Amino acid sequence: MISTLKMQNFKCFFDDTVEFRKLTVLAGENASGKSTVIQALLLVAQCRDSMSYLPVDEDIQFYYLNKGKFVIRALIQLNNEYKLQLGSFKEIINTESKNDRICFVLNEDQDTEYKTEIIEELTHASAFFSLDDIKPLYRVYRKLYGHDFQYINAERIGPRNIQELCTDKVLHVGYSGEYTNHVLLEKYDDAVDEQKLFQKYHNIDSEETYLYKQVQLWLNFLTPGIELFTKKYEEIYKASTTIRRKGFTDEFLNPNNIGFGISYVLPIIVAALSISSDSLLIIENPEAHLHPKAQSRLGEFFGQMASAGTQIVIETHSDHIVNGIRKAILNEAIDAKDTLINFHNADSKGKIEMHSVNIGDDGEVDNWPEGFMDQSRIDLKDMLMSKIKKKN
Repeated sequence: MISTLKMQNFKCFFDDTVEFRKLTVLAGENASGKSTVIQALLLVAQCRDSMSYLPVDEDIQFYYLNKGKFVIRALIQLNNEYKLQLGSFKEIINTESKNDRICFVLNEDQDTEYKTEIIEELTHASAFFSLDDIKPLYRVYRKLYGHDFQYINAERIGPRNIQELCTDKVLHVGYSGEYTNHVLLEKYDDAVDEQKLFQKYHNIDSEETYLYKQVQLWLNFLTPGIELFTKKYEEIYKASTTIRRKGFTDEFLNPNNIGFGISYVLPIIVAALSISSDSLLIIENPEAHLHPKAQSRLGEFFGQMASAGTQIVIETHSDHIVNGIRKAILNEAIDAKDTLINFHNADSKGKIEMHSVNIGDDGEVDNWPEGFMDQSRIDLKDMLMSKIKKKN
């Protein structure tokens, strides 16, 4: 599990460290570095991808020994990989940088750190990372990110009658949720981790623990009455999921007749339930197109999923998500010590500041910074003052 990420010379971060726990929330103003933290994790993930399929016994030309350490070079794509669109190297290196390198240091505990340096090349960027011994090379980043690390972008696909099948080496829902139907089909009857089961913390009598049923139970928790039917079309290598709402129709309808909320949240539920308990899941704006009640319950969902061992990082602007996580702590679905909110804002000079916001066992926020999920209170105060002024 990743415990800290140090960023040097990367975009708005000159030399800053972000802390992570089992469930980490990135919150704050627009353009305050939340997405930058995720982009840093995705750039390092490319190093993991480069090492995942290297032949174990063959000499690789880009290994070399420097001061007793093995140094490995990997190509880094600033654009298109993981839906990144970072432009050129000059656009992402901090303007105050004193050298021509971007550096990331990942920690899994106080004694173990993994350093990655990125430099500019003619048409791309290269990452260099060092290890004391080449033998654990194939396990290092896999240990930090997990076997089936997944990332779900804020720009997910809306309702679709049909989806492509995933052809990647590791089956996943897709960065935009475009392979969700395929995962539902391929892992239909896979057993879900016991700690992730809906009936673990909810008072229902059910022994059905396979993926498709658990997706159905959790989806109904967020949006009651929804049922799914997924089908594969082998001849055209595609899959579809039709939807119906109990009491509204007996027929399964194409997703366009139900709305965006279901299509946007379904890949999140499927990914969280199907991903390995020791893997990392990153989600941007999970609240998109969801009713406030569903947003709150999604926060509870994240609490239980992270408690099971999956490390979850979410970027959100939703106070309902945060309140759902607070409810998860109160309901003992997750320990308070396993949650953390990193609140980003900019000072008067435009410098990015990060505040660690902790939630106590009682669900209360211990150090509520100004600007953190307080707009409702500010608006109510402004409306009250306007009413008083108008009355006078």
